[in-house]
Amino acid sequence: MLNDRRTVLMLIGSLFVGVFCGYILGWYFSPQQATLVKQTTNENGQVQASPSPAVEKFKDISVSDSGELLISTPRPGDTITTPLKVNGLARGFENRVGMRLKNQDGIVVRETKFTAKQGEIGTFISLGVDMIFAQPTVPGDGTFEAFTFSAKDGSEINKVTLPIKFAPHGRSGL
Repeated sequence: MLNDRRTVLMLIGSLFVGVFCGYILGWYFSPQQATLVKQTTNENGQVQASPSPAVEKFKDISVSDSGELLISTPRPGDTITTPLKVNGLARGFENRVGMRLKNQDGIVVRETKFTAKQGEIGTFISLGVDMIFAQPTVPGDGTFEAFTFSAKDGSEINKVTLPIKFAPHGRSGL
């Protein structure tokens, strides 16, 4: 009986720790947190707004308009090579995420769609993907797109589009 009681207590403790960590991570990466504004009143009685320190933590992260997709790498303007390391957080319908690389003419170099196996549906999931693509023989500009899918009709939503540069074939980009 003592062993069963310990198991139940450990299970409850683990559940509490998991919920607490999820709450903290959800707060830290919430789109509302990034837009907090601190208001101060000057000596003339006018209210002045200044961005909170929370805005600073997102300066190197590209965020979709909805705040449901955050991409930390690649960064805008990065020179990339294969495999492209993609990192970030996503919250989307059934944990489905899509990524696409296009060359400067808008031709798709590589596209992939996947369902994340880890993470609860409806919560942010961690993205850590090595995207392999055919390295162009001539360096050039391009775009990287990441997106989730609509529960209503399967269309692409929460899109982040970043300008990138392809490194010359056989050379390292990042």
